Amino acid sequence: MKITKADFREFVDFTINLEDRLIEPFITKAFLRDVKPKITDALAELVLADSVLVVENTAIVDDVNNTFSPVVTVAPDVALYQAVRPYWVLAAYHRHILIHGIFHTQSGLTTPSSNTNDQISDKRRAELMAQVKSDMNFYEGEMMKYVKANFPALFDTACCAPTKRKNRIGLRVVKNERHYGCDDGRREYRG
Repeated sequence: MKITKADFREFVDFTINLEDRLIEPFITKAFLRDVKPKITDALAELVLADSVLVVENTAIVDDVNNTFSPVVTVAPDVALYQAVRPYWVLAAYHRHILIHGIFHTQSGLTTPSSNTNDQISDKRRAELMAQVKSDMNFYEGEMMKYVKANFPALFDTACCAPTKRKNRIGLRVVKNERHYGCDDGRREYRG
């Protein structure tokens, strides 16, 4: 399942009035360049696949309240999608806010300005992007914890040879010491 602009409201302050054509390229780029490299191609296909809830034939019966509820389990790809979604949304938003409000015209890149609608400053935009990047790092960690815990075969590091340790080459400074001979055969140091 692909995220939509409606998913953004859960994680960031985002307007639904924005046209789809203005956000869709960033959603696609974020998936291809941010999400997919973090997870494998097989998991990326699972994330994009349409998912269905699986209802088992068993049920939970509560004798006290006389209630009956079927056991519903979420297909693994839905759970994977829920783990990937926050990172994907923030990655798309991070890409979007970098150029939002900047228009490409024949005279170059421009920003509209009027008495009622002033754009944010570059400094404020950088602060906002830093905050979004921080959130992205958090959700990337959560996503990778989930993926490594539930799909360990795809991230098996036991098959790889350990990396060879690099030789540490450095300089060792030796202080020049003067040793003077003593009558009893001992060496004496005089600094």
